[in-house]
Amino acid sequence: MAKTNGQSVRPPFAAGTFYPADKESLDALLDKLFSAAPPLAAKRARALIVPHAGYEYSGAVAARVFGQLRGQSYRRVFLLGSAHAAYFSGAALDDSSAWKTPFGQVNIDQIASAELNRQDKEVVFLRSAQAADHVLENQLPFLQKILDPTFQLVPILIGQTDEKTIGRLADTLDALLTGDDLLVVSSDLSHYPAYEDANQVDQRTLALIAALDEEGLLAHAAASEEKIAQEETAACGLAAIQVLIRLIQKKGWQSGKYFYANSGDIAGGDRGRVVGYGAMLWAEPEKADYTEAEKGQPRAELNDEEKNYLLALARQTLEKYLASGEVMEFAPERAKLKEPRGAFVTLHEDGRLRGCIGQIIPTGAPLWQVVRDMAIAAATEDNRFEPADVGELKKIDLEISVLSVPQAIADWRGIELGRHGVIVKKNGWPGGVFLPQVAQETGWTREEFLGELCEQKAGWPRDCYRDKNVTLEVFTAQVFGEKNQ
Repeated sequence: MAKTNGQSVRPPFAAGTFYPADKESLDALLDKLFSAAPPLAAKRARALIVPHAGYEYSGAVAARVFGQLRGQSYRRVFLLGSAHAAYFSGAALDDSSAWKTPFGQVNIDQIASAELNRQDKEVVFLRSAQAADHVLENQLPFLQKILDPTFQLVPILIGQTDEKTIGRLADTLDALLTGDDLLVVSSDLSHYPAYEDANQVDQRTLALIAALDEEGLLAHAAASEEKIAQEETAACGLAAIQVLIRLIQKKGWQSGKYFYANSGDIAGGDRGRVVGYGAMLWAEPEKADYTEAEKGQPRAELNDEEKNYLLALARQTLEKYLASGEVMEFAPERAKLKEPRGAFVTLHEDGRLRGCIGQIIPTGAPLWQVVRDMAIAAATEDNRFEPADVGELKKIDLEISVLSVPQAIADWRGIELGRHGVIVKKNGWPGGVFLPQVAQETGWTREEFLGELCEQKAGWPRDCYRDKNVTLEVFTAQVFGEKNQ
């Protein structure tokens, strides 16, 4: 352990194995990874899940969310992961003064570390546990590359633990984390099933995390490890993810968007035995700009000129963004285009769905901006599809759905097919959404519509809409597209 002014500095353990050991090579590699991770129109990030394999395997996935930190600064970054190299109970802190990588040193916030130890005696200083583990260190070069260099680090490794320990750690972090802090959870996903098995297991894992369904996540992990050939673990940082889920429920952070690949996607990767890599981001919620009286009430509909403006805006946005990564600015004069509204943008290619992402609850952003941002998201972030490229645009048709504010409905039998879009929530947290036009396009009955919403979108039992812990919210939509204008 190196010394600086009498204090110890943790040297890089993973440099030269998980990432390049010299600064120039590391810098060039991260430049390459970040160049393929275009910035999104995101709110201030508060928490991430990122993988921790060698950068040649998981670096591209990690860069997708680390790249969204561009232009943001934090006073402290809390790193949280499960120990891979030492056996101990509780959680381990590091009493070193700083951690070093080829990019230089990052100071440890020793005051925050001491406070964690003071509030929870199962969180102890155990330098030896941190010294030879790559799980947290692998995230540091990404952070050094993308953030203002003044941030301090609070590294926390979780060892053998139980539900009470996880709950106490979540409570302690809840009390310590402020708006100037970022939480980064380090975890890979499936180890080591075949390629297709990993895809199925990991997409379900990510969906359960996004839904903040801790109970469902634990059941899914146990079932996968029991039933899937070669599956040793569904998530090596499962305890850290449990802490994160509980924190998000306390803090109200929003989003849960995610990106995925596995080692079989790498050129020459062995698809018979893979490791899964997922990256997720949650952001600070914005205050909703609507009143209780406005819930479920459609505002004045857009006229043809306003609809055509939004469709042209969405297409111009995609042409520019997919060609150059530049996000365009617009200045519409119509008042309705500047109102805070929720909206979805749907892409179809040759009559088939190509992407669909939206923002349901108004956050204060004007409608034109929501449409612009959701057009980019539908083209590049829908995890069911590969990101679109500019050459595809001539084959893609755009559809926009402008939404009313959702309101709870007491009886599922009151849902009007073709008129109501539906959000399913469990214990207050959203699991999935169907737009009104889904019922028209599929011809489903009300029970089929809700069953598919529960099973396909939320990943819950097919009859979840009858569960007393599940609530349904409905909204209406004005739907228009390039094909019908």
